[in-house]
Amino acid sequence: MTEKYNDSWNMLCYKRPFLDKHPRELIFQINSTDCTIILNKESQSIHVDITGESAYKFEALFGSHLPNTPSGAPKLKNYQYRFPSDSTQTKIETHYLLPACIYLCDLDINGIKISQVQTLLTDKNKFNDRVIDVSDPLDLKFCSGLKLYLRKSLWKLAVKDGNIMLIAIKAIAFNGTKEYYKGYEYL
Repeated sequence: MTEKYNDSWNMLCYKRPFLDKHPRELIFQINSTDCTIILNKESQSIHVDITGESAYKFEALFGSHLPNTPSGAPKLKNYQYRFPSDSTQTKIETHYLLPACIYLCDLDINGIKISQVQTLLTDKNKFNDRVIDVSDPLDLKFCSGLKLYLRKSLWKLAVKDGNIMLIAIKAIAFNGTKEYYKGYEYL
């Protein structure tokens, strides 16, 4: 007997009792700079780093509500890491480093709409920050890439074979302190 191979990701859905006949894909919003997109130019991978209050809310919402897959239910703890908040502090922060897809995202960086998201990974001359290389979770190092701090973002959560991936729908981001201050408005 051959097992049919399913290569698609399954979106987390919801259905309101007595109101909805068909499930709808869940879209959730993060309104905080606790969420960062990390683009690794060396491994051509994209991850989302959720920390602070957003990490606690993410765990509370999705920690026990992830659906079973043929490989078992995804475990959010597999994506949880603890780092010092910076080199001068001893406070340890919880981070969720989740693989992400931003290719279909309506992305705005520093007030500029990005129509070709893949150029962020392939253009060697632009945006060369030092980012965390999450390709080996047991040996976190730094590599060349781009770090985008998110102001607001909309996401879908997908699961497949016991793995989790976030899919960006819309995001407003900045990539430096100068751009962050440009977002301030006068009273």
